[in-house]
Amino acid sequence: MNLKNLQIFPLGKTGWASDLLVFGENITQLYGPNGCGKTPLVQAMMFCLGYPSVFRQDIYDHCSHAILKVQIKDNDFI
Repeated sequence: MNLKNLQIFPLGKTGWASDLLVFGENITQLYGPNGCGKTPLVQAMMFCLGYPSVFRQDIYDHCSHAILKVQIKDNDFI
């Protein structure tokens, strides 16, 4: 399985969203200062893959859903 991209969508007009995060073919590195959203991105990936995740309350308050695109044997799945 190869992770292709991830996008987070806002809850309402003032919700939080992400640009389309496109993963590298071999390695993707997330970096940034504390509090910029690295952990929620990783949690969103795990949630989309079916693993249980508990987010901070502000994520539930501002984000509607996330879409993760994966590729398995040349077939894309969302």
